[in-house]
Amino acid sequence: MTTALNKQNYNIFLSKEFAINGSQTFNQYDPRITVLEKSVLVSWTSIDLSGKRGVYIKRFNSFTSQGVISLVNTDSKLEGYTPSIDSLYKNYAITFTGSKLNQDKTNIYSQIYDSTGALFKQEFKLDNSDSKQSQYSSVAMLYNGEIAAVWTANDQNKKQQISGCVTKNKVNKNKDIFNCAINGKE
Repeated sequence: MTTALNKQNYNIFLSKEFAINGSQTFNQYDPRITVLEKSVLVSWTSIDLSGKRGVYIKRFNSFTSQGVISLVNTDSKLEGYTPSIDSLYKNYAITFTGSKLNQDKTNIYSQIYDSTGALFKQEFKLDNSDSKQSQYSSVAMLYNGEIAAVWTANDQNKKQQISGCVTKNKVNKNKDIFNCAINGKE
C-alpha cells in the first residue's frame, strides 16, 4: 500500500548554509550523505596542498558536528576519491576509487565502521581484476553485515561495463576475512 505525503503536515524548514568540514583551505567535491540511527554521516573528496586526493567523513546530529573529520583511505600510498556511503542502523560502509600514487591503475576499495565510528574492517580492495580501470562505485549494506557494491570497469580496450560483488564474511580463528564474490565465484 502506497501512502501519499500529506502536504498540509509536511513543512520544510531550511537551516542557514554552513561548511560541512569547517574549512575552505583545500578543494572539496563529490559529497555523499547517509542516515545513521540518530545522526547523519557525510563523506567527500578533498585535495590537499600537495595535490593528493583523499576521502573524508564526519558525523552530524541535526547538523551539529559530532566529532572530528576522519580520513578514510588510510594507506599513505593510496589516493582516494569519488566515495559512496551506506548505513544499516548504526554501522556503515564506504567505497571509493583508489589509485596508488603516480600510477594510472584504479581499483575500488572499501572500509567498514561499527556503531561507534571505529574501524571494523581495514581498507580492502573489492575488485579483483588487475587488468581493468575501476571507478565510480556505489555501496549498500546488507542485513547480515555484508556489503554489495557496483562500479564502472574499463577493460583493456577501454570498453565500459558495470561490475559488482557481494562480500562474503567468513570468520577465521584469527580474524574476519572479506572475500568478494563476482558472478557467484570468489
